[in-house]
Amino acid sequence: MYHDEFVLRTERFALKYNMFDDCDVIIAGLSGGADSVCLLKVLKKLSQKYCFEIEAVHVHHGIRGEEADRDASFAKKLCDDNDIPFLCVNANIPLIAKELGTGEEEAGRKVRYETFDERVKEYEDKGKKAKIAVAHNLNDNAETVLFNLFRGSKIDGLAGIKPVNGYIIRPLLNVTRDDIEQYLISMGTSFCTDSTNLSEEYTRNIIRHRILPVAKEINNAAAVHVAGAAADVAGARDFIDICSNNAYDKIVHAKKDDDDNIISVEASVNELLGEHPFIIRRIIRKMVGEVAGKLKDIEEIHISICEDILSGSTGRRANLPYDMVVCRDYDRFIVCKKHIRGSYNSREKSVVAFTLDDNSKKALFDKEGLTVKVVTGIYRMWIDESTTFIKDKNNYTKMFDYDKIKCDFSIRKRQQGDHIIINESGNVKKLNRFFIDNKVPVDVRENIYMLCAESEVLFVPGYRSSEGYRITDTTKRTLKVTFIPDEEK
Repeated sequence: MYHDEFVLRTERFALKYNMFDDCDVIIAGLSGGADSVCLLKVLKKLSQKYCFEIEAVHVHHGIRGEEADRDASFAKKLCDDNDIPFLCVNANIPLIAKELGTGEEEAGRKVRYETFDERVKEYEDKGKKAKIAVAHNLNDNAETVLFNLFRGSKIDGLAGIKPVNGYIIRPLLNVTRDDIEQYLISMGTSFCTDSTNLSEEYTRNIIRHRILPVAKEINNAAAVHVAGAAADVAGARDFIDICSNNAYDKIVHAKKDDDDNIISVEASVNELLGEHPFIIRRIIRKMVGEVAGKLKDIEEIHISICEDILSGSTGRRANLPYDMVVCRDYDRFIVCKKHIRGSYNSREKSVVAFTLDDNSKKALFDKEGLTVKVVTGIYRMWIDESTTFIKDKNNYTKMFDYDKIKCDFSIRKRQQGDHIIINESGNVKKLNRFFIDNKVPVDVRENIYMLCAESEVLFVPGYRSSEGYRITDTTKRTLKVTFIPDEEK
């Protein structure tokens, strides 16, 4: 019989996506319409075979007056007749939509899924694993794909509706609306018709009532073919995501705050540009999503802006939703919260970690020398009569002619007027120009603690030292300085 074939077809689809695995209870959304009634009847038939309980949840939206009351009464009677637990939730969707600043359709969806989530948690508290079943069908999938295509969605939107999304399952996603109604007729089961589904006030209904019927004139299985194409796109999307996620893990580095929230992600410009353009776009999209915490309201224009920043010159930046900024800083491509990037420009240049005094001078001549802890690492300094040069490929250890230093020195962040002697002739370069010429990232500049003698910079750890205090044949006392970064301690 037709209804047996229909149930078997639905069962096979559910098993293909492991919908009934690890599940004690299935919470079915029940509007009273054909799709949800069909879903409930099929789940009832399969519940004993796969050992799960069923509960139906109906949300009364408070919109359609007597018609909505009729749907709620119908849904309750259907559950009573089939010995299925029933929960009706009343919500003032127009008021909620107004409070949220959204349309009634979006507000209704939000309330429904919040209700479902609450029921799942309640069952979890009882030690039962629950899933949510919703009645999207093949036509819904085709309509979604076309809707996303028309509004400019890319590969994710064209992949259509997922059969399984977390604990949400869609067992009817491979059957058409005609199949569903024919199944209910064969079973002698009635259902309600929502008048809003007939209105063309909603864009989706225009696709349903105008576009797909015309498409059927081209090919009677147009909806089936659109949904089939969406399945192929979803498979391609999943493969691309594997590739892009592997690349992301290799080249993207994240920074977190004290609450373990990602506040900044960055990647090497050269490594990122070395990927395929499509993979680059997926990586950028994930970077933005990681910092934002979600991808809602992140549109294609935002990703395109990021691509322009990536391929542009250093120093370019742009604002993004959720209080984010994207920028290119020499060989680094960065997406971060604005307050993080803003802190790079706050320039606390007067921060002094250490100033030489009489006690410090005595310590310099001790055997163990002087140790100064700064935020980014540890300075160690001592004076001896050896002029043997210490080779240091990382530029973290330097030697100076101590007697050439005519004033007390300090360890501090940069400040206005800082300069460094760049050659034996005594030529001077402003520190800011030195940073630019050596492509020192902005945020790094603001967090370097340097050895300075008034406005003259003696030592920039990791980069270079001043040429004004070179050791010569006449040097008697040597100031030896080494900096140990945090990660090397």
